[in-house]
Amino acid sequence: MFSINTLLGPVRRIRGNRLYLDNGNRILDLYLDNGLRILSYQDTKVRMYAKNAIEKGITTSYPGLYETRFNKALQLFLGKNHYYIAISSESASWYLLHECFNVTENFLELWPCNQGNLNYVDSASNKSSKPLVYRIRPFLPALDHGIGVFTIPGPKPITTSMLVFSDKAYYKKALEFYNAHEKFLSVTPIQHYCCARSLFSLLRLSENGYNQQHWTKFLDTCNGLFMSNGPYIYPQTNDYETFFKTALEAHVLINPEIGSPSIIPMQYSKGEIDKLVRLIRH
Repeated sequence: MFSINTLLGPVRRIRGNRLYLDNGNRILDLYLDNGLRILSYQDTKVRMYAKNAIEKGITTSYPGLYETRFNKALQLFLGKNHYYIAISSESASWYLLHECFNVTENFLELWPCNQGNLNYVDSASNKSSKPLVYRIRPFLPALDHGIGVFTIPGPKPITTSMLVFSDKAYYKKALEFYNAHEKFLSVTPIQHYCCARSLFSLLRLSENGYNQQHWTKFLDTCNGLFMSNGPYIYPQTNDYETFFKTALEAHVLINPEIGSPSIIPMQYSKGEIDKLVRLIRH
């Protein structure tokens, strides 16, 4: 992974999918904090909910209505055919998986690093004794094997991470560990409150124009620079480092993690993409 702090420089302001740097440059963000900012301009509603939650005093551990709303939104988004455990953060999810299942690797991406497959590998064919752990991303197929980690998009201080199980035995083992360490892993009321809003906003993204038509138009503008699956893109190159640095010269930020996809932005200009294509093709 490349150091964004070194290569990008201080970010003075963020608006939607554009970063405004301290040196005056404007960057088209295709990294979107590894998907946490996929809501882009729509995350203003989530921030407004966070502000409302604080004003209502929803910053304590007292029970409220928000966990029920969150669970309803989660089932609408991911379906009812899985077992779920809500964890306070992605790093806490990784810790639980490490302690329960000896997971030591990064979460697997469904595509394109899964040997080009657009489906999850059947964990029954996994020769390792450890379950396969995938990162679940919006707009990609639902998990049908192994364990999924779905970090709900939104501002980092108020987002949460979901462990998604298709195997009941894995779920029971993880739940036992969670119950024994709940005070370190549990989700706060303000996280339930704001993440429910994030999930409902995700469900409406397609209605707001973030759909296959939008993605196809972006790819056509890119003139073959990327492979794609839904809104997720990956450079068609054997030299990721050079592509990354050249894109940054064109004021476009792609995912600094070689094994993870970038994301088609909600808004962009043809001029921004034309500059990227021109520098890459040079």
